[in-house]
Amino acid sequence: MKTIYYINTLRTIATLAVVFLHTGAGIFETKHFPIHDITYNTYNLYIQLMRFSVPLFVLISGALFLSPNKNINFNLITKKYVKRIILALIVFGLPMCIIEELFTNAHEMPLWHALINWITGNSWANMWYLYMLIGLYFTTPLIKPFTNNASNKDLIICLIILFILSSLLPTLKHMVLISIAIC
Repeated sequence: MKTIYYINTLRTIATLAVVFLHTGAGIFETKHFPIHDITYNTYNLYIQLMRFSVPLFVLISGALFLSPNKNINFNLITKKYVKRIILALIVFGLPMCIIEELFTNAHEMPLWHALINWITGNSWANMWYLYMLIGLYFTTPLIKPFTNNASNKDLIICLIILFILSSLLPTLKHMVLISIAIC
């Protein structure tokens, strides 16, 4: 497959942002700053500015998987991509679930609870991205025919509708609930 250089640049930027995000969040969570302190606000701003990293990784995946040049089907998704994610979850997520269960809960069957947490995605907090990625991978073959055959106008209309459904409506709902609570 042909190398797309801007994708590599975006991957580098997103990777650095994730590292900076986790580093800043780690410092932020271990220190207890007063809420109106300038240091608190600086760390909070820093962390919020790095939050673009995960959506950027999702956009990169979409650009690569939805490319008209890429042949994607459920068989390939399952055998190649999901298999890798599940391997990562087994190697990293399952041991974290077991360790957390052994150290935090005194259940009669901690390994059983650890397995349930691993399957349901209640493992180490940073693993949520891998569970989301599996969902995105399985969604890709469903939307790829639309993206391959849609005109630019169709794609723009679809993006506007998705933006309204995912951003504006939840924000308006939140604002209405706040205004009702204030009255």
